Amino acid sequence: MSLSDVVTFLAIFVFFSGHASKQVGDFDSIYPSNVSLSDTRSPLTIALMMSFSGDYVTYNSLSGIQIALDLINENSSLLPGYRLQYKLTDSQCNETTALTMLFDAYLSPRLPIVGLVGSGCEAATIPTAKISQFYGLTQVSSDSSTPELEDRNAYKMFFQMLPNEALLPSVFKVLFNKFGWKKLYTIAEDSKLFTAVMDGTKKVLPPGITSSVYSTIQSSPNSLDSLISQGMLFNTDSRIIELAMYQPDALKAVCQVKWFCIQIISHWSSHWYQK
Repeated sequence: MSLSDVVTFLAIFVFFSGHASKQVGDFDSIYPSNVSLSDTRSPLTIALMMSFSGDYVTYNSLSGIQIALDLINENSSLLPGYRLQYKLTDSQCNETTALTMLFDAYLSPRLPIVGLVGSGCEAATIPTAKISQFYGLTQVSSDSSTPELEDRNAYKMFFQMLPNEALLPSVFKVLFNKFGWKKLYTIAEDSKLFTAVMDGTKKVLPPGITSSVYSTIQSSPNSLDSLISQGMLFNTDSRIIELAMYQPDALKAVCQVKWFCIQIISHWSSHWYQK
């Protein structure tokens, strides 16, 4: 089995554990951390890029990743003579931080990396996926689902573990036909991940549907707060409201209303509504 196979196997565990994990404890920056002196296998280090802060928190999958590593290392038929481990980095769901973490991990003389898993949000995944291929690094992500990352010419060594968000509009079409909905109001961040879904939704909605959009601007972090303070956030008579945004702004929006149907884009943390 090749290293790329093992990285993909690990990413599958990231996917399932990310949806199953409920609590997170303290994690070592290097895992496994307690290696027996009798273990003479050469280490193979994967950079594991998660976000512990920022728009989208993804560290709740670490428990599953550790289980995956243990299973791989306990199987002598996988990577004979080598021990797989990760080096944990915090992308903060930020482009500059993610790139800095990638270069630091790749250039580390003590723990040179052979692959990359992450990150959870497009702001960190897109720039690292553009760069990692030039260093011969296979990169996989279980959470980033923006349609842009499906471009094999631009991202030759990047692999998504989830269907991309561009498939969601077809789901909207089925729902609108089934329930006879006539109006849709969308509140969206000005981000490629969300605008791609919005554009796709407009194209597939049945005739006679009224669709209106208000986009919050990422470069203006107080724009949503301003709408809320002016009482203009839900200035609509539509009962079907689509929130296309990351969790922090979505929580602010949800707290402003007592009733509506929400379609949630992206993969928010477990029990986000209890924040």
